[in-house]
Amino acid sequence: MIADTIQFSLSAHTYSERTLVAITPPGGTEQSPTIVTVAARTYSTTGSTTFDLSATIAGAVHADIVADNTIELRIPNGTYWLYTLR
Repeated sequence: MIADTIQFSLSAHTYSERTLVAITPPGGTEQSPTIVTVAARTYSTTGSTTFDLSATIAGAVHADIVADNTIELRIPNGTYWLYTLR
């Protein structure tokens, strides 16, 4: 995975996750990066600054808004990822 992007539609309560990947088989020729849509679904709010995403590249996650431009995804394995608006 080279890059991961989540785009939200607040009015429709939907999100889509796109990942830029380059797959190179062992001993094979390096492949050009391509965009893969991981999920396009609705999300559910669980509080004023919390919500759940039912499908991401890491599985179902709970998310927190930690700043006006940043969300934190709590991954099922106990780690977290930060996404910042660019």
